[in-house]
Amino acid sequence: MMEAVIFLTLFIGFCHAGDKSCFEYPCGQDDIDISCVRDFLLKKCECKSSCHSDGKPIHLKNAIAYVPNVDLSVDVTDAQTTYYGSKIIAFYLNTKTDRLVLAVDYSGLGLDSPTSYFQIARKAQEPLEVKDYVNVTYAATLTAHVPWGPHGLVPEDVTVTAYITDPMPCYKLGPCVTENPLIQETLTRFLADRETSVKELFLTKAYYFFWIWLQNYACDFGYQYNGDIRY
Repeated sequence: MMEAVIFLTLFIGFCHAGDKSCFEYPCGQDDIDISCVRDFLLKKCECKSSCHSDGKPIHLKNAIAYVPNVDLSVDVTDAQTTYYGSKIIAFYLNTKTDRLVLAVDYSGLGLDSPTSYFQIARKAQEPLEVKDYVNVTYAATLTAHVPWGPHGLVPEDVTVTAYITDPMPCYKLGPCVTENPLIQETLTRFLADRETSVKELFLTKAYYFFWIWLQNYACDFGYQYNGDIRY
């Protein structure tokens, strides 16, 4: 959480010191209500109103994540994503940089997939591939940075950053992964620097989690995130 506060402080630094005139808070600064965010997006953007409650799973067709630290990629399919303790902690427009910032904190981001494809890259060899289930719950803050113009939010222009508030989430993996001797070396490397591995893994998942939340909880843009990471 401290990292999120530091980030927002640095971001605000784009305005001249002491100059608060370039910040607009359409839903206030405290106790930001999602219904206000929804109304703002409906008025400014081309999207349809949506509403969802924490604790209820949302279907995710597939999501790809990468862990370069251990040469691993994971393609999660037919998954259920569940949000817990969703809280909007920042929603403002910086008129000097023409950027809208939306930050949401989650006490839990659950992902449950009966079929996930694990691929481990190997030098001068074919990749090692296994298929099994995966279940994990993260805790994180997602921050979306939106270039703001006459047409409001354009999905392809949005960038998402993630800050893990629990660097040690509990993973449940199927036996094809945990009992495969060829996979053990990769798992050992993953666990040896678990904090870095989790950050890398979540970096690519952050976009999926953000768009699923936004389009189910606030406003549906009819956007299908394709796995690209933008900076």
